[in-house]
Amino acid sequence: MLVTEQFVNLAKVTFKAKGASSTPMIVLPPTQVTAFGDDAQSRAVLQTAIDEIVAKVSVPRALEA
Repeated sequence: MLVTEQFVNLAKVTFKAKGASSTPMIVLPPTQVTAFGDDAQSRAVLQTAIDEIVAKVSVPRALEA
């Protein structure tokens, strides 16, 4: 699940309510970096997020009962 920092708590509560509390979550970086930074900074931030996504989705996890 991709979420912004602003909605991390809401995502956690939603996951827990749906019985999926161990769902992998990628927290996107603050928007100021991508909104006000230069292209190189934006690319670096986005590449870090993509790397985190790949790492989390490629690791097998146990199913919840």
